[in-house]
Amino acid sequence: MTSSISGKIFCFWIFLSFFIPTVIVAEESSSYSEAKTPELTEEAEKAIERGLKFLISNQNKDGSWSSKDPENEESTPYAIGGTSLALMAFMVEGHFPGFGKYGKAL
Repeated sequence: MTSSISGKIFCFWIFLSFFIPTVIVAEESSSYSEAKTPELTEEAEKAIERGLKFLISNQNKDGSWSSKDPENEESTPYAIGGTSLALMAFMVEGHFPGFGKYGKAL
């Protein structure tokens, strides 16, 4: 009989060891969702716009972005990575292929 009771107590402690940390983590994570991101200043908005214009002006003829080899104009190393990073910069600002101010260029 005592082994049955001690088994139940053991199971109860195992249950609590999983339940209590879960409740604590859930409580902590809910406070993070209440945090607000600060608004960008006008100066920051202008800097972002200049950056997007720079990317458009340095876009390759085929629509990609990459590093250029000064000795070989045809070389476009890292085109996939460069294009991915450039597209993410546009998408963060709401410009998608066919949509937004830069939609045609994307």
